[in-house]
Amino acid sequence: SESGEHRMVLVDAAGREVHRFFEGVMVPGVYELTGGLRAISSGTYHLVLQTPTMQITEPLVIAR
Repeated sequence: SESGEHRMVLVDAAGREVHRFFEGVMVPGVYELTGGLRAISSGTYHLVLQTPTMQITEPLVIAR
């Protein structure tokens, strides 16, 4: 709900970025992410959203 530089990435257990969903200036609104994570191995990851004022981290399990 804020304008500015935003970034969403998927990181592994060691904190390494394994996939970048987006990075850039965003304005308030509703967005839908599409795209494949087929190249990502099964495992436990964290989805990280960084905004100008906060960082949100959510666990994500990929199971094949």
